[in-house]
Amino acid sequence: MSEQRTDIWFEQRGGRFTASVASDLIADGRAKDSIGESFYTLCKRVANERFFGVDTSWNVESWDMKRGIETEPEAFELLASLMRTGKVIQGERHILKTCAFFPYGENAGASPDGIVLDSDIVAEIKCPRPEKVFELIKQNSVEAIDKKHYAQMQMQMLCTNSNRCVYFVYCVYKDKPIYHWVIVDRDETLIEKIKTRIELGESEVQKELEQLNNNIKFEY
Repeated sequence: MSEQRTDIWFEQRGGRFTASVASDLIADGRAKDSIGESFYTLCKRVANERFFGVDTSWNVESWDMKRGIETEPEAFELLASLMRTGKVIQGERHILKTCAFFPYGENAGASPDGIVLDSDIVAEIKCPRPEKVFELIKQNSVEAIDKKHYAQMQMQMLCTNSNRCVYFVYCVYKDKPIYHWVIVDRDETLIEKIKTRIELGESEVQKELEQLNNNIKFEY
């Protein structure tokens, strides 16, 4: 498997529905039983990636994203150490490994930040601003997790056939590491919705591709 954020990794993800945008995939509209606009926007993006290819030069990283990318390796090492000693899941000692892209069928996939081989556990690491870490520490519940992150983890568990995800948040505050974790269980109801939306999304992608093929005026 290729390492995350490499050209090969971007290429593997290109033209697929990925866990990082699971919240757009399952977005609902305001009207009852309607689909959110972000779902259709996502389908157009996936179609464009399949038709034109992926250009990583257009990947714009915010200050928060850059900080997260820079901090994530030390957060991973800390979480791995905690899992080895059995502090994260009481009574269970695990070896956490990095991983790359796990395809789900031909049209979807996910890239957890870590996986425990020969088990049902994956890990998702976030390095947000301190106030978000403090809030999760205070509430200490699955309900306190950002809904986008919750959807992302459920799709990761779908793609890796896992049942649990360690949601680990980490920041450095006044030169000291601050961290917390919550164990998230597999949510079959949401996973069924994700699977349904992948199928529906693929139908929309095919419509977009048909329009592109019909309207293209020159070779790209």
